[in-house]
Amino acid sequence: MKKLLAVMAMTAVASAAQAATISFQYGLPIVQATTEITQTGQLGRFDGSLGTLTGASLLVSGAATFSFTGTNTAQQSQRATINSNTELFWSSEIAALSALLTDTIALSASSGSQQYAVGETKSFGPFARDGQFSVDLSGILASLVGAGTFGLTCESSSGFGVAGGGGNIASTQSTQAGCGATITSAPGHPGTRHAGPGRPGPGRHRRRPPPQGLKSPSCNAQRRCKAPGRHEQPLESGPVLLNDWTLPSPPAQAAGDFFMGQPRQVRSGPVKNPPASSLADVPCLSAAGPSRPLSCR
Repeated sequence: MKKLLAVMAMTAVASAAQAATISFQYGLPIVQATTEITQTGQLGRFDGSLGTLTGASLLVSGAATFSFTGTNTAQQSQRATINSNTELFWSSEIAALSALLTDTIALSASSGSQQYAVGETKSFGPFARDGQFSVDLSGILASLVGAGTFGLTCESSSGFGVAGGGGNIASTQSTQAGCGATITSAPGHPGTRHAGPGRPGPGRHRRRPPPQGLKSPSCNAQRRCKAPGRHEQPLESGPVLLNDWTLPSPPAQAAGDFFMGQPRQVRSGPVKNPPASSLADVPCLSAAGPSRPLSCR
Protein backbone atom coordinates (compact mmCIF):
# COMPACT_ATOMS: atom_id res chain seq x y z
CA MET A 1 0.00 0.00 0.00
CA LYS A 2 2.82 2.42 0.86
CA LYS A 3 4.48 1.75 -2.49
CA LEU A 4 1.16 2.30 -4.28
CA LEU A 5 0.62 5.63 -2.49
CA ALA A 6 4.15 6.70 -3.35
CA VAL A 7 3.60 5.91 -7.03
CA MET A 8 0.30 7.81 -7.01
CA ALA A 9 1.96 10.83 -5.39
CA MET A 10 4.78 10.86 -7.97
CA THR A 11 2.21 10.57 -10.77
CA ALA A 12 0.25 13.57 -9.47
CA VAL A 13 3.41 15.67 -9.18
CA ALA A 14 4.59 14.70 -12.67
CA SER A 15 1.18 15.41 -14.20
CA ALA A 16 0.98 18.79 -12.49
CA ALA A 17 4.47 19.69 -13.68
CA GLN A 18 3.73 18.70 -17.27
CA ALA A 19 0.33 20.46 -17.29
CA ALA A 20 1.55 23.72 -15.64
CA THR A 21 1.43 26.89 -17.72
CA ILE A 22 2.10 30.55 -16.95
CA SER A 23 -0.25 33.24 -18.25
CA PHE A 24 -0.28 37.04 -18.32
CA GLN A 25 -3.09 39.22 -19.58
CA TYR A 26 -4.15 42.82 -20.01
CA GLY A 27 -7.41 44.56 -20.83
CA LEU A 28 -9.68 41.69 -19.79
CA PRO A 29 -12.55 42.03 -19.39
CA ILE A 30 -12.45 44.48 -22.29
CA VAL A 31 -13.15 48.14 -21.54
CA GLN A 32 -14.38 50.07 -24.58
CA ALA A 33 -13.79 53.68 -25.50
CA THR A 34 -14.99 55.93 -28.32
CA THR A 35 -13.14 55.26 -31.54
CA GLU A 36 -10.59 55.78 -32.75
CA ILE A 37 -8.60 54.03 -30.01
CA THR A 38 -4.94 53.25 -29.32
CA GLN A 39 -4.59 50.96 -26.31
CA THR A 40 -1.28 49.56 -25.05
CA GLY A 41 -1.11 46.82 -22.43
CA GLN A 42 1.79 45.11 -20.69
CA LEU A 43 2.38 41.35 -20.79
CA GLY A 44 4.96 39.49 -18.73
CA ARG A 45 8.07 37.96 -20.22
CA PHE A 46 9.00 34.39 -19.33
CA ASP A 47 11.37 34.10 -16.35
CA GLY A 48 14.18 31.78 -17.41
CA SER A 49 14.78 30.68 -13.81
CA LEU A 50 11.53 28.72 -13.97
CA GLY A 51 12.93 26.34 -16.55
CA THR A 52 13.22 26.12 -20.31
CA LEU A 53 10.48 27.77 -22.34
CA THR A 54 9.08 25.00 -24.54
CA GLY A 55 6.06 26.75 -26.06
CA ALA A 56 3.97 29.91 -26.02
CA SER A 57 0.86 31.35 -27.63
CA LEU A 58 -0.85 34.73 -27.75
CA LEU A 59 -4.62 35.17 -27.76
CA VAL A 60 -5.83 38.66 -28.75
CA SER A 61 -9.42 39.79 -28.27
CA GLY A 62 -11.39 42.77 -29.51
CA ALA A 63 -14.90 44.13 -29.10
CA ALA A 64 -16.98 47.00 -30.44
CA THR A 65 -20.44 48.49 -29.96
CA PHE A 66 -22.29 50.28 -32.78
CA SER A 67 -25.24 52.69 -32.61
CA PHE A 68 -26.55 54.92 -35.43
CA THR A 69 -29.59 56.73 -36.80
CA GLY A 70 -30.94 57.70 -40.20
CA THR A 71 -33.37 60.52 -41.10
CA ASN A 72 -35.08 61.00 -44.44
CA THR A 73 -34.78 64.64 -45.54
CA ALA A 74 -36.31 64.15 -48.98
CA GLN A 75 -39.85 65.08 -50.04
CA GLN A 76 -40.64 61.49 -50.83
CA SER A 77 -40.00 58.15 -49.17
CA GLN A 78 -36.55 56.64 -49.50
CA ARG A 79 -34.98 53.22 -49.06
CA ALA A 80 -31.50 53.03 -47.58
CA THR A 81 -29.04 50.81 -45.71
CA ILE A 82 -26.70 52.12 -43.01
CA ASN A 83 -23.46 50.28 -42.26
CA SER A 84 -20.92 50.81 -39.49
CA ASN A 85 -17.64 48.96 -38.97
CA THR A 86 -14.31 49.00 -37.18
CA GLU A 87 -11.11 47.03 -37.68
CA LEU A 88 -8.59 46.31 -34.89
CA PHE A 89 -4.83 46.04 -35.52
CA TRP A 90 -2.01 44.86 -33.21
CA SER A 91 1.68 45.57 -32.88
CA SER A 92 4.38 44.99 -30.25
CA GLU A 93 7.64 46.48 -29.10
CA ILE A 94 9.12 43.02 -29.78
CA ALA A 95 9.79 43.18 -33.51
CA ALA A 96 9.66 39.41 -33.97
CA LEU A 97 6.19 39.39 -32.42
CA SER A 98 4.91 42.31 -34.52
CA ALA A 99 5.88 40.37 -37.62
CA LEU A 100 3.46 37.60 -36.57
CA LEU A 101 0.53 39.93 -35.86
CA THR A 102 -0.69 40.11 -39.44
CA ASP A 103 -4.30 39.16 -38.67
CA THR A 104 -6.89 41.76 -37.70
CA ILE A 105 -10.34 41.64 -36.14
CA ALA A 106 -13.05 43.20 -38.34
CA LEU A 107 -16.35 43.99 -36.64
CA SER A 108 -19.45 45.54 -38.19
CA ALA A 109 -23.19 46.18 -37.89
CA SER A 110 -25.88 47.03 -40.39
CA SER A 111 -29.42 48.36 -40.34
CA GLY A 112 -30.37 46.25 -43.28
CA SER A 113 -32.47 47.72 -46.05
CA GLN A 114 -35.01 50.13 -44.55
CA GLN A 115 -37.90 52.15 -46.00
CA TYR A 116 -38.04 55.75 -44.69
CA ALA A 117 -41.16 57.88 -44.87
CA VAL A 118 -40.83 61.62 -45.45
CA GLY A 119 -39.09 63.14 -42.40
CA GLU A 120 -38.87 59.78 -40.61
CA THR A 121 -35.95 59.00 -38.28
CA LYS A 122 -34.90 55.43 -37.49
CA SER A 123 -32.52 54.40 -34.69
CA PHE A 124 -30.43 51.24 -34.66
CA GLY A 125 -28.38 49.53 -31.97
CA PRO A 126 -26.57 49.22 -29.81
CA PHE A 127 -25.03 46.26 -31.63
CA ALA A 128 -22.31 44.44 -29.64
CA ARG A 129 -19.68 42.59 -31.63
CA ASP A 130 -16.48 40.78 -30.61
CA GLY A 131 -13.79 38.53 -32.01
CA GLN A 132 -10.39 37.00 -31.29
CA PHE A 133 -7.55 35.07 -32.86
CA SER A 134 -4.54 33.10 -31.62
CA VAL A 135 -0.89 33.29 -32.64
CA ASP A 136 1.61 30.46 -32.18
CA LEU A 137 4.83 31.92 -30.73
CA SER A 138 6.94 28.74 -30.81
CA GLY A 139 9.21 30.28 -33.46
CA ILE A 140 10.21 33.31 -31.35
CA LEU A 141 10.60 31.80 -27.86
CA ALA A 142 14.02 33.38 -27.31
CA SER A 143 12.48 36.84 -27.76
CA LEU A 144 10.01 36.18 -24.94
CA VAL A 145 12.51 35.17 -22.26
CA GLY A 146 13.74 37.81 -19.84
CA ALA A 147 12.76 40.00 -16.91
CA GLY A 148 9.90 42.47 -16.76
CA THR A 149 7.18 43.04 -19.34
CA PHE A 150 6.70 44.02 -22.96
CA GLY A 151 4.06 46.19 -24.60
CA LEU A 152 1.27 45.12 -26.95
CA THR A 153 -0.69 47.82 -28.76
CA CYS A 154 -4.16 47.72 -30.30
CA GLU A 155 -5.48 50.39 -32.70
CA SER A 156 -8.83 50.83 -34.41
CA SER A 157 -9.88 52.08 -37.83
CA SER A 158 -13.62 52.72 -38.19
CA GLY A 159 -15.98 53.48 -41.02
CA PHE A 160 -19.60 54.48 -41.52
CA GLY A 161 -21.75 54.77 -44.62
CA VAL A 162 -25.24 55.02 -46.08
CA ALA A 163 -26.18 53.15 -49.21
CA GLY A 164 -29.27 54.32 -51.07
CA GLY A 165 -31.61 57.13 -50.16
CA GLY A 166 -30.35 59.35 -52.97
CA GLY A 167 -28.09 61.15 -50.52
CA ASN A 168 -31.15 62.29 -48.57
CA ILE A 169 -30.57 60.19 -45.44
CA ALA A 170 -28.97 62.24 -42.71
CA SER A 171 -27.18 60.05 -40.20
CA THR A 172 -25.42 60.01 -36.84
CA GLN A 173 -23.25 57.26 -35.42
CA SER A 174 -21.44 56.22 -32.25
CA THR A 175 -18.78 53.49 -32.21
CA GLN A 176 -16.82 52.23 -29.24
CA ALA A 177 -14.09 49.60 -29.21
CA GLY A 178 -11.61 47.94 -26.89
CA CYS A 179 -8.90 45.26 -26.83
CA GLY A 180 -7.27 42.70 -24.59
CA ALA A 181 -4.75 39.88 -24.81
CA THR A 182 -3.41 36.83 -22.99
CA ILE A 183 0.00 35.21 -23.40
CA THR A 184 0.43 31.64 -22.19
CA SER A 185 3.86 30.03 -21.72
CA ALA A 186 4.68 26.36 -21.21
CA PRO A 187 7.86 25.81 -19.19
CA GLY A 188 9.78 22.56 -19.26
CA HIS A 189 12.19 21.37 -16.57
CA PRO A 190 15.67 20.18 -17.54
CA GLY A 191 16.29 16.62 -16.43
CA THR A 192 12.63 15.67 -16.46
CA ARG A 193 12.33 12.20 -17.92
CA HIS A 194 9.40 11.63 -20.21
CA ALA A 195 8.08 8.14 -20.67
CA GLY A 196 8.38 7.07 -24.27
CA PRO A 197 6.98 4.02 -26.00
CA GLY A 198 7.94 0.92 -24.07
CA ARG A 199 9.53 2.89 -21.21
CA PRO A 200 7.72 3.01 -17.87
CA GLY A 201 7.54 6.53 -16.46
CA PRO A 202 5.68 8.26 -13.65
CA GLY A 203 2.29 6.70 -13.31
CA ARG A 204 3.19 3.85 -15.67
CA HIS A 205 4.36 0.40 -14.64
CA ARG A 206 4.60 -3.04 -16.04
CA ARG A 207 2.78 -5.99 -14.52
CA ARG A 208 4.79 -9.17 -14.35
CA PRO A 209 2.97 -11.71 -16.55
CA PRO A 210 1.84 -14.98 -14.96
CA PRO A 211 3.76 -18.15 -15.84
CA GLN A 212 2.88 -19.51 -19.22
CA GLY A 213 -0.29 -21.60 -19.13
CA LEU A 214 -1.47 -20.18 -15.80
CA LYS A 215 -4.27 -17.73 -15.10
CA SER A 216 -4.26 -14.75 -12.78
CA PRO A 217 -4.46 -15.44 -9.05
CA SER A 218 -7.78 -15.09 -7.26
CA CYS A 219 -6.49 -14.77 -3.69
CA ASN A 220 -3.28 -14.45 -1.70
CA ALA A 221 -1.11 -17.52 -1.77
CA GLN A 222 -0.38 -17.22 1.95
CA ARG A 223 -4.03 -17.48 2.98
CA ARG A 224 -5.37 -20.79 4.23
CA CYS A 225 -8.66 -22.44 3.35
CA LYS A 226 -11.54 -22.83 5.73
CA ALA A 227 -12.82 -26.32 6.26
CA PRO A 228 -15.94 -27.03 4.16
CA GLY A 229 -19.26 -26.87 5.96
CA ARG A 230 -21.39 -29.88 6.71
CA HIS A 231 -23.38 -29.47 3.52
CA GLU A 232 -20.42 -28.73 1.24
CA GLN A 233 -20.14 -31.02 -1.78
CA PRO A 234 -16.90 -32.98 -2.17
CA LEU A 235 -14.29 -31.77 -4.64
CA GLU A 236 -15.09 -32.79 -8.17
CA SER A 237 -12.73 -33.41 -11.04
CA GLY A 238 -11.72 -30.35 -13.01
CA PRO A 239 -9.32 -27.42 -12.59
CA VAL A 240 -8.41 -26.46 -9.04
CA LEU A 241 -6.75 -23.37 -7.57
CA LEU A 242 -3.41 -24.33 -6.15
CA ASN A 243 -1.14 -21.64 -4.75
CA ASP A 244 -3.51 -19.12 -6.33
CA TRP A 245 -2.85 -20.20 -9.90
CA THR A 246 -5.30 -22.25 -11.99
CA LEU A 247 -3.68 -25.56 -12.83
CA PRO A 248 -4.88 -28.28 -15.18
CA SER A 249 -7.15 -30.93 -13.68
CA PRO A 250 -5.30 -33.58 -11.70
CA PRO A 251 -5.41 -37.08 -13.12
CA ALA A 252 -8.46 -39.06 -12.16
CA GLN A 253 -8.00 -40.90 -8.88
CA ALA A 254 -8.86 -44.52 -8.60
CA ALA A 255 -11.02 -45.65 -5.73
CA GLY A 256 -8.89 -46.01 -2.65
CA ASP A 257 -6.28 -43.50 -3.86
CA PHE A 258 -5.37 -40.57 -1.72
CA PHE A 259 -5.89 -36.90 -2.63
CA MET A 260 -4.05 -34.20 -0.65
CA GLY A 261 -3.33 -36.67 2.12
CA GLN A 262 -6.96 -37.78 2.55
CA PRO A 263 -8.89 -40.65 1.00
CA ARG A 264 -10.80 -39.34 -1.96
CA GLN A 265 -14.59 -39.46 -1.51
CA VAL A 266 -16.32 -41.10 -4.45
CA ARG A 267 -19.81 -41.41 -3.05
CA SER A 268 -22.36 -38.66 -3.71
CA GLY A 269 -24.13 -36.59 -1.10
CA PRO A 270 -22.85 -34.49 1.79
CA VAL A 271 -19.69 -35.50 3.63
CA LYS A 272 -18.50 -34.80 7.09
CA ASN A 273 -16.06 -32.01 7.72
CA PRO A 274 -12.48 -33.25 7.44
CA PRO A 275 -10.31 -32.77 10.52
CA ALA A 276 -9.05 -29.17 10.87
CA SER A 277 -5.49 -30.40 11.20
CA SER A 278 -5.65 -31.95 7.76
CA LEU A 279 -6.29 -28.49 6.21
CA ALA A 280 -3.91 -26.48 8.37
CA ASP A 281 -1.27 -26.32 5.69
CA VAL A 282 -3.40 -26.79 2.57
CA PRO A 283 -3.40 -23.79 0.20
CA CYS A 284 -6.67 -22.46 -1.25
CA LEU A 285 -8.40 -24.92 -3.56
CA SER A 286 -11.39 -24.47 -5.77
CA ALA A 287 -13.70 -27.02 -7.28
CA ALA A 288 -14.46 -26.70 -10.97
CA GLY A 289 -17.81 -26.37 -12.65
CA PRO A 290 -20.92 -25.67 -10.58
CA SER A 291 -19.18 -26.25 -7.25
CA ARG A 292 -18.31 -22.93 -5.56
CA PRO A 293 -14.71 -22.28 -4.47
CA LEU A 294 -13.65 -22.73 -0.89
CA SER A 295 -13.51 -19.38 0.95
CA CYS A 296 -10.22 -18.02 2.20
CA ARG A 297 -9.51 -16.78 5.72
